[in-house]
Amino acid sequence: MSRKGDKGGLSLVGLRRNALLGLLVCALLRGALLLWIGIGDPGTCVLFALAGGALVPRLIGSFEPFVQVMSVAPDLLALFQLSDYVPSALERESSFALPRVGGRRLWAGEKCLQLAACVAIYETASASAVLAMMVFLSGAAPAVLAALLLPVLQCVLLDFALLLALLLCVNLLALGRETIVAFATVAGVHVAALLALAAVPGDVAKSLVCWLPSARGVPAWHLSLCELCGNASDVAVDMSLAVSAAVLLALSAALALALIRLVRGTDLI
Repeated sequence: MSRKGDKGGLSLVGLRRNALLGLLVCALLRGALLLWIGIGDPGTCVLFALAGGALVPRLIGSFEPFVQVMSVAPDLLALFQLSDYVPSALERESSFALPRVGGRRLWAGEKCLQLAACVAIYETASASAVLAMMVFLSGAAPAVLAALLLPVLQCVLLDFALLLALLLCVNLLALGRETIVAFATVAGVHVAALLALAAVPGDVAKSLVCWLPSARGVPAWHLSLCELCGNASDVAVDMSLAVSAAVLLALSAALALALIRLVRGTDLI
């Protein structure tokens, strides 16, 4: 998994090429979801391909675990692709990178920022793939796409905040145990929370959404986003999308600090 000439740093040059290629493949799979769910109006495409509409069963009319797991599969693959980013970087770079960047804290902070850059690349590529597929399959006019710019940006922001928190959590756990165990733990809890929320009665789900970080990261659970996509209904929750993003970003910051602290105390010899 090592790469010759990889000297760390915050630039994209320091990011692993195979990781970036893997993220682009995951983004293309996100766009390919439109082939699977079928093309409806552009608002519905955004709601289900970017906003996680399948995770709100009242929007699709039934509880279908396979459909719901498949809708988050690209994100889970992206999560797996980067699940050992920090631990493997410690093995590759600890002997020469840490002295050069001035200490473990700065080095670990740069790795956290690199993870954020990876997530930003993935989310941007995903949104681009979905919009390109929408134009190719349905012939949506530029004016229609322009009208959907706000909900698309909201989806990208919320997806970014959620995936970053999950990624930092996996890498934090992977510093002390096998990478596959860390990934399975975080991904399993995340998917189980989403499926449990989708399976319970609607009133119960609405009362729980605000308290589950995994649910706060699903744009389709936010009433304002559904309305922007032209799917106003009583299944979503009237909660602030900005607050949800702030909660997830605060969680990401806390996880990043915990990861930096753990790296500082890790024996690298």
